[in-house]
Amino acid sequence: MTLAPPNDSAASPTKVPCEVVFSRYHPGGERYGTGRVLYIVTNHDGHWGMQFRSGMPDANLAAATAQPRS
Repeated sequence: MTLAPPNDSAASPTKVPCEVVFSRYHPGGERYGTGRVLYIVTNHDGHWGMQFRSGMPDANLAAATAQPRS
């Protein structure tokens, strides 16, 4: 899993976007898919928290999780 550095142009003193790229692996170690998730973390009244999350798997991951393995 990797965490992309925040995009300075989209960050502010009360908002930070974070992109996470992840991979899924079969028990034998073979990667079968990756995906990306975007989190928007905001500060409201001195408390930081996740305000928004959006994710999308690639086609291989979506297909692999849609049907059970034999």
